[in-house]
Amino acid sequence: MHDFPGPSKNSAIGNQAGDCLKTRQNGDPLDISGETCRHSTCANRIMPTGRLGANPQLFSVLPSQPQNQASLILVETEILLRMYGHRKIRVADIADACAFSAANVYRYFPSRRAILNALASHYLSEAELTAVACATRNSNSAQDRLSGFLLGLNTTLIITSDSEPQISELLADAATEQWPCYSHYSARVILRIANFLTEASVSGDLALEADLEQEAKRVKAGACALVEPDVIRLCRDKHDANTREGLSRLIAAALFSVSASPA
Repeated sequence: MHDFPGPSKNSAIGNQAGDCLKTRQNGDPLDISGETCRHSTCANRIMPTGRLGANPQLFSVLPSQPQNQASLILVETEILLRMYGHRKIRVADIADACAFSAANVYRYFPSRRAILNALASHYLSEAELTAVACATRNSNSAQDRLSGFLLGLNTTLIITSDSEPQISELLADAATEQWPCYSHYSARVILRIANFLTEASVSGDLALEADLEQEAKRVKAGACALVEPDVIRLCRDKHDANTREGLSRLIAAALFSVSASPA
């Protein structure tokens, strides 16, 4: 896990991000949320497995009924992903791991990409929700919550890059190639930012100079080094924890100081 700066008021946000990630990992897991998965028979509650190579946050011991085969496909794909990386996984490999034919895989997912998209969607959703938890804990002001959200998201993705490089590579490719899971992630991040801006606008701390969604998109673009999986993977070693934390605070402070400036 990445080391954060000492216990000052601002660096405490970084420590909270790590704490929020632990809370998310120890809490109840979520359903896998890929679009293909939602419309298949695998949209069931997922509980921990303890299986070697499987993420306990995601998957459970699966009953042998046919309706759970889609979940089994995701379990086995994730194990292969952690071993070999997503670029080397073939549908035939997944089928072999599941002990059934490739044709049976295609009954539940239309393509290899759809399986990987479902997994990436879950990881991105977990990162976003961890960041929201961090922002909620850092509840002094809308400005602090926005900074906490950006840093919390970055911290989660950095920890993934450090501890799960194969997953980090998957998320980076999903962002670069604009997979559906990344489009959904991007839209959710923009919506979260817009909610912080709305909160600040209602309290009188921020006067929006543009359309709310457009303003939120600008904030996300300015924070690309913090929230974009592909940028984080490319620039992982260029920015230390102090720099990333400072960037999150700078973006929030600049936004609010511009709003407070006299006309």
